This record gives sequence, C-alpha cells and structure tokens, in this order.
Amino acid sequence: RVLCSGWTDPRTFQMAEQFRDWCISKGIPPYNAAIDSTGGGAPFWDVLAKLWSDKILRVGFGGSPTERRVSETDRASARTRYSNRATQLWYSMVDLLRAGQLKGISKEMSQELTARRYTTRKAPPDDQDKLGLQYIIEPKKEMKARIGHSPDLADAGAVLTELAIDRFGLSPGVSDINRMSGS
Repeated sequence: RVLCSGWTDPRTFQMAEQFRDWCISKGIPPYNAAIDSTGGGAPFWDVLAKLWSDKILRVGFGGSPTERRVSETDRASARTRYSNRATQLWYSMVDLLRAGQLKGISKEMSQELTARRYTTRKAPPDDQDKLGLQYIIEPKKEMKARIGHSPDLADAGAVLTELAIDRFGLSPGVSDINRMSGS
C-alpha cells in the first residue's frame, strides 16, 4: 500500500496485514492465533493488536516457566521441572510427542527438536515432584552456532503447542477430548 509519494507501509505492518489476512482467509479468529513475542515479536504483536486484535496469544521464550503442572503423569510445576520458559516450551512438545498426542511433524522439525542439547540438575523442592530433576536446554545462540541455523520450525511448533495448551487445555497424558474442553 502506497502511503504518499512512493512511501509504503513499513515491513512490520505489511507482515502483520499478511498474517491477519491469511488467518481470516482460513477462518482463524484472533483467539486461535499465536505469535512468538520474543525480541522483535513484541512490537510485531503491538502492530497486530492495533491492526486486528489484542486476543492473539503472545508466546515469549524468555523469562521464567509458568506455574502450570507439567502433565497428567508429572504433577510437578513447570517452574520446578524447567530452568526457563524456552525449556518449558520445547519440552511441552517433547512430552506431547511421547504421549502420542503430537503427530505428523516434518522431518525438518524433528531434526531441529532432536538437535538441541540439554542437561539436568537437581530440581528445587516441590511436593509434587517425583523425578527430582530440572531440565535445561542449550541456549539458542549456542545451538545456532553449532548447527548453523536457527531452529525456526521447532520454535513455531512450540508456539502452536503453547496455543493448544493455553487456550484449549491440551496436556500431555490427557487422551479424552472431553476432559480437555472441560465437558
């Protein structure tokens, strides 16, 4: 869109309009959409909120894990089990894959998911923690340097997984759709 005398909307606005228009064309309401709001994603969300809706889920990879419990079989809080928010987001996908609830991922996403290294340490005290371990994923900067590219597909999968968990109650180990929806 030309604003005046050859000027066009800034790239962020163009991308936000494309995202909005694509979602609308697929019948996806804002509440069912999510974006990575880490770094440059924060102002991108601001533009989307202005152009479309503030109901889009912001998923940040920085900071602390949530207080949400890990799964139906691991009752510890995510804050106990994972060292940071990025670890929680990535391990949520792993837990769902192991439970057979996440299927059909591409070979490329699978390669990114398995390329990230992790370590463990003793978990902080938690009455529900039977494992006693806290997971720590390799920092993204180190992973990128080691494998030669950013794990964008796996990050996108983590954002969509978080949308399903946050907005629709998906939890590793819950096989009954009625339990997820609260019915």
